[in-house]
Amino acid sequence: MNLLKFVLLTLATSMFSFTNQPLCGKVITVIDGNKIEILTDQGEKLLIKLSEVDSPELGQEFGDEALAYTSKFCLDKIVEIDVVGKDRKGIRLGIVRLRSGKQLNTSLLQSGLAWHSHHCIEQCEMKLLETKAKKKKLGLWIDENPTPPWIYRRQQSMRSSKSLN
Repeated sequence: MNLLKFVLLTLATSMFSFTNQPLCGKVITVIDGNKIEILTDQGEKLLIKLSEVDSPELGQEFGDEALAYTSKFCLDKIVEIDVVGKDRKGIRLGIVRLRSGKQLNTSLLQSGLAWHSHHCIEQCEMKLLETKAKKKKLGLWIDENPTPPWIYRRQQSMRSSKSLN
């Protein structure tokens, strides 16, 4: 019983510090519009996926533009990341900020290079930023009905499974 209490207390403590202490590091790789790799002050390489947004995939319309935007925004720069959790693959999800305070997550939405996460409540800030970009026909919103990356990924997965048969 004492071992169980110790394990639970350790998990609770590590989760508390995990979500409350921002990571700091230099962006060394931009993988796509919403994934970066950083080198922390401790010399550790970490993969970070932006939380609350999803950019077009590489090979998808506006995927290269999202990659270029993210690269210009933060490649070779020091960033601070508020880690908010992990995705189902175990990749850290975070809100990425420059030292100036400017956020990559919101900037992608404002530029029309990402969709907001549909996990947020109806009137969340991210949805409002996406709506403004749509109204201005910025980035991917120049198309009336662009394909969201989660649909594109599913289509690509179905195509590759058909080619295996």
